[in-house]
Amino acid sequence: MSNSLAIAAVTRSIQLMLQTYAKVDCTTKSPDKAAGDGEGARVNLFLYHTMPNPTWRNLDIPGRVGRGEKGNPPLALNLYYLLTAYGEDGANLADQRTLGQAMQVLHDRPVIKRADVKSFLPADLLASGLDEQLEHIRIVPDTLNIEEMSRLWTTFQTQYRVSAAYQAAVVLIESDRPTPSALPVAKRGKDDRGARTDVGIDPVLQGIEYRGDPQQPALPAANVGSKITIVGSNLPAVGLSVVVRDLKQELNGSVDDNVVATLEPTVEVAGSRLVAQLSEGLGVWPAGMLSLEVAFNKGDQVVTSNSVHLALAAEIQTSAAQESAIAFVDETQGTLAVSLKHPLGQDRRVMLILNRYEAPDDEAPSPPPKPNSFFQIPQLPDDTGIGNLNPTFDVSKVPPGTYWIRIRVDGIDSMLMTGTQDPETKRWSVDLDNNQKVTI
Repeated sequence: MSNSLAIAAVTRSIQLMLQTYAKVDCTTKSPDKAAGDGEGARVNLFLYHTMPNPTWRNLDIPGRVGRGEKGNPPLALNLYYLLTAYGEDGANLADQRTLGQAMQVLHDRPVIKRADVKSFLPADLLASGLDEQLEHIRIVPDTLNIEEMSRLWTTFQTQYRVSAAYQAAVVLIESDRPTPSALPVAKRGKDDRGARTDVGIDPVLQGIEYRGDPQQPALPAANVGSKITIVGSNLPAVGLSVVVRDLKQELNGSVDDNVVATLEPTVEVAGSRLVAQLSEGLGVWPAGMLSLEVAFNKGDQVVTSNSVHLALAAEIQTSAAQESAIAFVDETQGTLAVSLKHPLGQDRRVMLILNRYEAPDDEAPSPPPKPNSFFQIPQLPDDTGIGNLNPTFDVSKVPPGTYWIRIRVDGIDSMLMTGTQDPETKRWSVDLDNNQKVTI
């Protein structure tokens, strides 16, 4: 394969071919400089243009890469030459005679043979490797019309001389970049079986309804212990499980390091609806946005579906006797620590949401909201919480009073509502939970 000296090697090879077989002097200067080289009959060979060869643009060099590997394509070029004749002006037409001799040589010898390259080129250009190139260099006439020839000579800023255009192709310059070589394949998957193909449509999850009963009102998020309905298509009836992951949990070498729990669902509607319970005893449930997927057996392999988001709300410890949330106010520091039922996970963005509580008055109309009735306070930056169970917030700027309280984790609020079902009508009613209050 050729190197960067190949362009000069092609030019010198054509020059020496003309000098040897046409018996004429041949220079390789630009036309504006070649015109002043004397009065004798001669030709000038000038490389005026190069173009990438489209055939070799994206091809690998045969024998340079292994099977299945991708190499670096060579720099493939077509060279465009202008052959100009010079001679004494007169009736003998010396320039035209000379041009005819040169064109006859290129017509009779349209291919630069390897033997000619070895015999013509000096040692410095023989190092180009042109004699070892896979493709021979072929010389063919290039048709330029009067307008193109006129523009070409205008750029030379010299008087026009009788000329002929030629194309030499193709020069293959090998890339210096190393070709990556992968290790040989020693084993094709488990048990050396290779890829497995199956016919059929895999399950697709579409979303989650945060309720286990179709008659129950749908909630914006789930709590630990509640039931959820997984909605999808092509869900298998047997041999499946629901895997819940915490994507913010760091992996320590295993893809199962971020698994929160594995659930055993029941089929509500064959192929499209599954019901699963987020049982407390299955693992440590971190509040926030989790990921849920369905794993099922396919032959001797375990395959997983696409994943969907599972919103798990934080739960505040409450006291039914005091009708309030369990929280600890530090008046000297101006902080409020909220007690949670379950620890927070890693890298959670935690906010305290306060709405002023107005005692109900059945006889009087609802009063307008008081100023500063809503507060959104981020968790203290240096707060770790006791086992992430007691996030602490700065409430020094919150006016004294009673407030509805919520904890927002990664945009998911704790439940401020509670639902009850009438045992007779089986209808559900939703209201604010009076235990979700705090007094500051």
